[in-house]
Amino acid sequence: FAPSFAFIVIGGPFVDRMPRRGRLASALHGVSVAVVGAIAALAVFVGRHVLWVDGRLDWLAIVLAVGAVIALARFRVNVLWIVAVSAAAGMILGPF
Repeated sequence: FAPSFAFIVIGGPFVDRMPRRGRLASALHGVSVAVVGAIAALAVFVGRHVLWVDGRLDWLAIVLAVGAVIALARFRVNVLWIVAVSAAAGMILGPF
């Protein structure tokens, strides 16, 4: 993570000063699309491995995921609260 973090910290101020048109802007747009695709692919990968454990659906994970989406979308609950409550519920109710 360190190299990508360094690129963001060092290059961030320069991106704001770049022109909004031209080849550089097109290249940055292409990179943005690629990053969104990579994040989506990673979300699907992690979701598959969390929701299906040993070939079976993990119903606790499904209930927590649906509850988190509802809390975020409908009630605008802070993400930190959702992470904390989900972690606590997983530790208390999850199979250990």
